[in-house]
Amino acid sequence: REQLQRIAKIDLHEVAPDFTVEELPGHPDGLRWRTRLELAVDDGVAGLREHRSHRLVEIDDCVVSDEGFTAALRDRFDASIAGLDLVRPSVGDIVGIELPQPKGEKTPAVREIVDTAHGSAEFDVSARGFWQVHPAAASTFLDVVLDATDPQEGERAVDLYCGVGLFTRAL
Repeated sequence: REQLQRIAKIDLHEVAPDFTVEELPGHPDGLRWRTRLELAVDDGVAGLREHRSHRLVEIDDCVVSDEGFTAALRDRFDASIAGLDLVRPSVGDIVGIELPQPKGEKTPAVREIVDTAHGSAEFDVSARGFWQVHPAAASTFLDVVLDATDPQEGERAVDLYCGVGLFTRAL
């Protein structure tokens, strides 16, 4: 509500008084759901950048992120490292990518599995590419879109800004 009000100047109380945002399944306490985290590294210390600043804020935990990321927040890094991307894919172990990547080093791919009421799909995506950060987001979005559109054989759809093709594959 706040984002729509502040950025889009839409007052949901007026246009959709019954509008609610539901919790995604799997994390009822609202913590430890984030499967991707981009950290800045300065003088060998990992952390987050202060809002609208280049100043590094050193943290020893990020309570919305996967608990497996915490160790990286306590590590010391080589001075040549400017950042660290951490990814917890739905298949396999945590992947850490030091930035900048050494010349010629290819970004690893990770496997993501999306299980919905309409079926299951696997995606191999770049560990630094776009994927939903909440483990239940992709399947929830697909179920909502497919239920609402009820696509039929022979129909056409245009999937603009399709990313890895989550909706395209399902449609």
